[in-house]
Amino acid sequence: MIRIPYPQIINELSFVEQRDRTLFLEKIKAFLKVIDEMHSIGFQYRFAFVGSLKEKSCFPGMNLKKWLFSKDGSADEQDIKKRLRPLFTNGALIENLMSPDCGKEVFYNDREIGLSGMLASYVFSLPSISMQAEEFLDQCCFSLDIYDLDSEGEIIKCNEKVTSISQTVHIKQIADENMLKMLKEISSGKDVLTVADEMLSYLDFSKKAKDQLEKLNASSYIYNGFSWICFTLLKLNHVMHLALQNANKTFCECAIETSAMNMSDESISTKRKYKGTRTFEWDDGTLRDCWLHVKNIGSNIRIHVYPDPIVRKLYIGYIGGHLPTIKFPH
Repeated sequence: MIRIPYPQIINELSFVEQRDRTLFLEKIKAFLKVIDEMHSIGFQYRFAFVGSLKEKSCFPGMNLKKWLFSKDGSADEQDIKKRLRPLFTNGALIENLMSPDCGKEVFYNDREIGLSGMLASYVFSLPSISMQAEEFLDQCCFSLDIYDLDSEGEIIKCNEKVTSISQTVHIKQIADENMLKMLKEISSGKDVLTVADEMLSYLDFSKKAKDQLEKLNASSYIYNGFSWICFTLLKLNHVMHLALQNANKTFCECAIETSAMNMSDESISTKRKYKGTRTFEWDDGTLRDCWLHVKNIGSNIRIHVYPDPIVRKLYIGYIGGHLPTIKFPH
């Protein structure tokens, strides 16, 4: 059985200048310790967001690129550099998302923190492994105010929770036994359906979603997309459990507040024009409208859902590409 790569973002953009070399190395060692522990329990996939290494300062007078490839420093420091070089230089380039002109501004407690990679955690609904360079990174889950422009150029503000791992204790806060078991047992969408009763007990898949899952595997499908789907299904199962314990919050509110999921309903105008595109059939012939959806999973994948607290089920209607909306009619 192939071990699927548990999705994670190694957040290079969290590297901010430290006051001296000693403190910088201390932060780097803690960063590597988190990565090592995650890998030891099955967190394998690395997706690095890389800007210009020359623009990232390690400590006064030393940028990240110069430090990574310099020959100075102790043997221990050289070993650290050797481990970091392939991590930083082989990462995926997501320039449009991370660049300063992407149109988004990010604030924590009314203080602008820049992108700092935290935006990536929000956009992809995934935890990022970050250097503990800011005080707010002592927390595993925290709120950010994200300012963006709508289609008409007006400023909009959303308060979102994101998950970031900068200490080993944070790993236990995001991983449970089901996630770790799934790492070892799942290598295809068919496997997901096989273990669904045991590991995804709150989820019920439509005919369409089953068909979509059966076509997925870690080698033939977009590799990181498959792992992100698995990860999101586990999170959805957990959120449904939490939502059933909290009658004062909607399923969508629980998803956003407890798991930092990028979830939303469709607009009224989209519902009017594209109603049939979100209606899916289950094995018993029941049709359900799945307007709620998790966004930006892997390569722009969506998962459309219908929560039903009465029967204690979360119905998964669709797992695939972006469906048509008023804003993006295809």
